[in-house]
Amino acid sequence: FLLSRVSSPIFLEKYTIAASVPFAVLAAEGVALLPLAPVRALVLSGLILLGVPPLRAYYDTIRKDNWRAAVPAIEERAQPDDLLVFYPYFHQSPFDFYRRRSDLAERAFPLFDPPPPADGWSHVMERATGSHRRVWLITLQGDPTRAVVIDQFRQRFAERLHLTLQHIDAYLFEKPAP
Repeated sequence: FLLSRVSSPIFLEKYTIAASVPFAVLAAEGVALLPLAPVRALVLSGLILLGVPPLRAYYDTIRKDNWRAAVPAIEERAQPDDLLVFYPYFHQSPFDFYRRRSDLAERAFPLFDPPPPADGWSHVMERATGSHRRVWLITLQGDPTRAVVIDQFRQRFAERLHLTLQHIDAYLFEKPAP
């Protein structure tokens, strides 16, 4: 675990959960074995004081994607027959949970690792967007693979709107007039 903190991660913090109870028992035993009660109280107070700032930072930071706010914001701006493209594909499920409008077409954009070759994007984009004039690309911030997809949309469409809603990005693209 300590090696993962200073070099490339080979052990993630979430995997230490199973060891947390035995660790707490050993730590409590270690504090109980300290010779003087004031020393035990001081060590225990120090442990508590060291634990409070990370908890405050954890609970003050919103970590969830706010699909409840994003879906109405997108539906409010979308026109009938707009296409919603989700990248990666699994973001369609939380969107559909809050969805109210049924006049918007949806497609899931495949997840690529690595991305298709440059000559393969035309086929992928055509399959993803079809003949729709207005296309919404819905993706999450912090996804390193999304930059290539956004770039491909910007090469083929004119970007008209970009909404950022608590970790969710929604881009409205339009095909240029012929």
